[in-house]
Amino acid sequence: MLFAGGILLVFWAEISLLVRAWLKRGKGGWQSLVNRYAVLVHVVFLVTAGCLVWGYWVEPYWLDVSEVRVKAGELADSSLRVVHFSDLHCDPVERCEEELVAAVNAADADIVVFTGDMLNPAAGDVGHAEAEELFRRTMGAIEAKAGKFAVSGNWEWRNDAEGLLEGTGFVLLDGERQMIEKDGAEVCVTGLGYGDRPGSVEVAEGAYNILLYHTPDLVESVEGFDLYLCGHTHGGQVALPWYGALITFSEFGKKYEAGRYEVGGMDVYVSRGIGMEGGGAPRVRFCARPEVTVFEIGGGV
Repeated sequence: MLFAGGILLVFWAEISLLVRAWLKRGKGGWQSLVNRYAVLVHVVFLVTAGCLVWGYWVEPYWLDVSEVRVKAGELADSSLRVVHFSDLHCDPVERCEEELVAAVNAADADIVVFTGDMLNPAAGDVGHAEAEELFRRTMGAIEAKAGKFAVSGNWEWRNDAEGLLEGTGFVLLDGERQMIEKDGAEVCVTGLGYGDRPGSVEVAEGAYNILLYHTPDLVESVEGFDLYLCGHTHGGQVALPWYGALITFSEFGKKYEAGRYEVGGMDVYVSRGIGMEGGGAPRVRFCARPEVTVFEIGGGV
């Protein structure tokens, strides 16, 4: 709200200057547009307007493909390629879903994982059918050699997560786990639905254990996992240079706002996600590009 209020204040100041100059145009009013205060207001207004154009029409469509290498003793004689994305938040209007599919499929992944928040419109809302069709088409077009897995996010209370994934090839792992073998090594992918507690799942002994959860809120309470993948924060969705996210909606605030962390020997990655917050939130991204992450995991990495 403070951010939006600041933008409105800048626009109000610029409009006020122009109106005042117009009303006094016969009495040298136009000169008031070139004094120091007015020039400062013009500069701030132009920068703000430029940032809005960038955040609305450029950055939400500019997909970032991040590559992360993770050393894993359990995969000493093998390697595993995992592609992770989160927070699609599909709206009736397509943004970078097509680029997402192309980037994921180009990675030639062993497994692809999605950590929740599927649609913005709820069942019965205007645009729900179009958003659902876009979501299904996107998820169904994604390819993986050994499996595609997902968990529900906090927006799935508005929709049936399992129903949305039906026919896409993605397996919902809320409270479940899936074993995968790669070159003789075992990999266990475990999922927790949004709001589930970590005590409801166990790690697989001797395997490389991956945990999927929507938010970073469990990173300091789970044990035994090698890799924790999540999203939810959107990297702030609106961030500032040298400061980062303004808001994360995480219990930890900015502590795990985006990117890679290590917590108690466990690798953690917080995705900036693909889409944008629904409801009345502005559909903008600034210094928080949509992201898909490719993990190369193995002993020789």
